[in-house]
Formats: sequence, structure tokens, C-alpha cells
Amino acid sequence: MTMTTSSDCNSYSPLTVSKASEAQFDDLRKNWNDLLQRSLSDTLFLTWEWQNTWWKTWARKLNLTLNLLLVRDKHDQLVGIAPLYSHKTRIAKIFPCTQLAFIGSSARIGNTVRSEYLDFICNKAQHTEIQQALLNYLEQDKSWDKLVLSDMDTKSGLFAAATSPELFDHQCYARSVLKDYGIRIQKTEAINSLDQYVPSLSASMRRESFHRRTRLARSGEMNINRSISDTNTAFKTLNAFHEARWGKPCFDDDALAFHQTLIYSPSKPFIADFESISIGEKPQTVIYNIDYQSTRYNLQLGFGETSDKKLSLGFLQIGYSIESFFEQNKLSTYDLLAGSGKNSFYKEKFNGQAYRLFSVEVIRSKIIKLLYKLYDQYKKQERPF
Repeated sequence: MTMTTSSDCNSYSPLTVSKASEAQFDDLRKNWNDLLQRSLSDTLFLTWEWQNTWWKTWARKLNLTLNLLLVRDKHDQLVGIAPLYSHKTRIAKIFPCTQLAFIGSSARIGNTVRSEYLDFICNKAQHTEIQQALLNYLEQDKSWDKLVLSDMDTKSGLFAAATSPELFDHQCYARSVLKDYGIRIQKTEAINSLDQYVPSLSASMRRESFHRRTRLARSGEMNINRSISDTNTAFKTLNAFHEARWGKPCFDDDALAFHQTLIYSPSKPFIADFESISIGEKPQTVIYNIDYQSTRYNLQLGFGETSDKKLSLGFLQIGYSIESFFEQNKLSTYDLLAGSGKNSFYKEKFNGQAYRLFSVEVIRSKIIKLLYKLYDQYKKQERPF
């Protein structure tokens, strides 16, 4: 289906919305990333490399159908993208349901890597109009019963639209299915160096993340590896740490294939980096970051156990990574991403800016809408909007 929409609000109309084929998806890298950098949703997880690699890794395994929507202006320039797929499932194992979801999110279909800050990609000069054109297209597309919008920043325009009672002319039921919190450390005029940052922490965090480095060094010859080139060993070490701590690896075979493909993508617009602390030749920690634009994203952290109860190896490793973050002028944000630790939400202790991510289901099918309303009533789910 192709749809043309017109508006009197500016000179960019009309806009044309159409579905892309897999071959077109593969060829979009430059135009996609150029548009992303002109949008309000410019994050690592919406780069063509992340989205296309995710699709190549899991689409067939999870039986997904591409539903990638492209918006072009009157000059045939790409101005908007809705990175979606469709999947046929059954609600309560009985009622057939076709759901749309973001590329990068498994939408509870299977296990994949998590993608955060998912959104439509719209030229910011026309953001509202392009987003509305995509929503109008989805409203007229009668092929889906449920729209799953995962891990949206609550400050995004799409989150506001998806949780509005006026969405799709009041014909849908929107429900929150997941909310999560993350922390971003940001450079400011007042805090623009490590020397300015460390005093902003509590006394206990200053000790655990920075001051106890000398205590760890007493364990043996301590080496700080700021850039590990052997990514295979780094991933294996991360998996071993997680196996010991959580009882399962952090990366299964598919996730490993995804990350290895991602970080070796040709002409990628980001830099992947692994850091570690070793005593002698034995790694004690490994941290996996990707720097994209002015943001460092902490994708994974792993560490071993120590007999010294006063040492927190995880905090020390994050401390070293924060130090290297402040040393790089091109970086302004260190995003520790969403998710808590084993025993507490440790990330908030790093004195960053908190943010919220919500996953929202928008349900249109009458029977499925009724089922979810009854279920939510029974569970007394608190709807945040």
C-alpha cells in the first residue's frame, strides 16, 4: 500500500508513505543514517547498522515479515522511516493476532538483544507532520490487530501520540506493558572533567569507584587495558563472568553473531571498544562500550569475584570507563542504559540524569481489545497515561 498525504502547514507536502522491500532495506544505509542524523531520535539503536544487523540475525528465526515504512517528500527525498515488522501469533493460544513491532525488539516473540530509544525517524524540520503521516498510514492499514512500541523514551513525540486517547480516532486501547529506568552521565559547564565529577559522588561511591584502585593494585601487577583488540576473547570473558554470576551467559550464539557483525560493519558510524582490569594476565573485569556521535553507550559489563569484601570490581571498572569518557572531548554523554544490577539499581549512584523507557501496546481488534481490558482489570494494572 502506498499513501500520499497533503497538508497546508508547510511547503514540504505532499508526503508519500510506502513499504520497502528487503532489497531496498539493504541499500538504504547512507540515506538512512543521513536522515537519522537530521532527526530527533539519533541514537545507536536506530542506526542502519544496528537495525539491519538485527533484522538479518533474527527475522527468519522468529518468522518475521518486514513492514518497513518510508516517507518521501515531493522531491522524492527520504524524510521519514518507521522501522517495523509484522508477526502472526495467537492471543491466549486461541485468537489469531497480527502484530506490528519495532525492528530491534522481539516483542516477546523470542530472545534477542535489547534495543532502547526505539522510535520513528523523522526529519526534525518536519517531525510532527511526518510522524502524523506514518500514523495515518498505519490507521488505514487494516492488516494489523496490535501495535507494539517497545522501549520508547517517554520524552519522544511518538510516546505522546501512542498514549493519547485520540490515537486512531479513539478506536484503540493503549496499555503499558513494561517500564524501565536508565541513567545518563552528562558533561556540563560545572562538571566537565573527572576532577569535577568525582566530588559530586557520595563518599562511599568515591571510595568504591575511584579511591580503592590502590587497594586492588596490592593484589598483584594491575593492568588497565583501555582498548582490547581481541573481541572474541572479550566476548568469551564477558560470558564466563555472567555464567558465574547469573547462571547463564550474557550473549547466546545469535547475540554473539549479531555483535560481531555489528562491530565489524564496513563504514560504520560508531566505534566499539572493550576495556578491562587485569591482575597479572588474568582479567578481573570487561566492559563493552560503543561510542556513537557524542554518546558512549555501555552495552555490557562483567566482572569476577574477589576475596576482598571492600572491593567492588564492577564499580572500579565503570570508574575507569568514566575517566576515559571525560578524557575524550568529542563525548558529552555516557549512557549506562536501562536495567538494574543483581541486588540494586546501582547505576543511580553514579549521579547521572535518570530517564524512563516505556513499552506500549496499541490494540485495535475488538475481541483482543476486550480480552486485554478484562485482563488488565483483573490484574488491576496501573496505566501511566
